[in-house]
Amino acid sequence: MIISNQVEHLRSLYRELNYFEVIHFGTITLPISLEEKRYDEALICYEYLASAYYETGNYEKFLIVMNEYEKLCLTYGKDENKMFFYYLYSLLQVVVKNFDESINATKKSIKYAHYLKCNELIVINYYNVAAQLVHKEHLEKARIAVSLAEFYENKISNPDLTLARGYIGALYYFATIANNEGFQKVEQDFIGLLKNRNTIYNAKIFFAKAILAFNLGQKERSTLLFEQAYV
Repeated sequence: MIISNQVEHLRSLYRELNYFEVIHFGTITLPISLEEKRYDEALICYEYLASAYYETGNYEKFLIVMNEYEKLCLTYGKDENKMFFYYLYSLLQVVVKNFDESINATKKSIKYAHYLKCNELIVINYYNVAAQLVHKEHLEKARIAVSLAEFYENKISNPDLTLARGYIGALYYFATIANNEGFQKVEQDFIGLLKNRNTIYNAKIFFAKAILAFNLGQKERSTLLFEQAYV
């Protein structure tokens, strides 16, 4: 019961995008769940910890957690665990700049998400893969991925805050192709989702806006936006 309550608290922190609190609480809960061989709970801890390290830019810890997470997931993981693992594994491959492997992992996550009818993760994956595809200059495939993300997003009646993870991919996509109209729409939806919360995503929005400004030829504005992202 104690572990279940701790994991539920961790889930609440994660859904509210309180990533630094997730790291603090997750590093306490994970060893206990492993010691008690509560592997279902341990897999959830790994998922939240890995996500939190990635979102806060602590890639060294992200890589360490993902290495441990993979071993447990492949041994004890159910379909839902594997769906989230491959999503996070795709992000790991972005960190090490292996974009082909990242795209393959995203496809695996999407396959599980379709089977489990998890529209939120379908959207997140399609937006993220669009950002990767446009980076590789596969513009038509990236456009199709964005269209699919938007299609499944329309199926979500009450978006979860964690959808923010996909909006970042969408912003990078539109910023890279210098599509100001598309960028503004996603930014508006993003800000509406955050509802004035002061999160790590506020900095990421400024960073994406800086990329957009640079690609629109607004170099001075881009510099100011990069500074705001840093602050």
